[in-house]
Amino acid sequence: MIHTVYIDDSTSNGKRMLEEMRKNNEGIEFEENNISAVAEPAVEYVKSDKKIITDFENPPAGYVTGEEFERMVKEKVTKHYKTNGLL
Repeated sequence: MIHTVYIDDSTSNGKRMLEEMRKNNEGIEFEENNISAVAEPAVEYVKSDKKIITDFENPPAGYVTGEEFERMVKEKVTKHYKTNGLL
């Protein structure tokens, strides 16, 4: 069975893998076309059902910042303690 593998040699992990494969090259064939020196590495986008939030300063509706979440939790815990006579 033959597998075609694309390794990004602009990353430290890719360089390490190539170095190891060149040392132990039995059954390995390299195509020396040096694409990474000419073009940017390819980026693969995978569709996911998860929503990724990148704008942390302005979260979308329904989301809160870490500071707001911490404040809300402290308020709920304090209310619970007072209701149950723990404070």
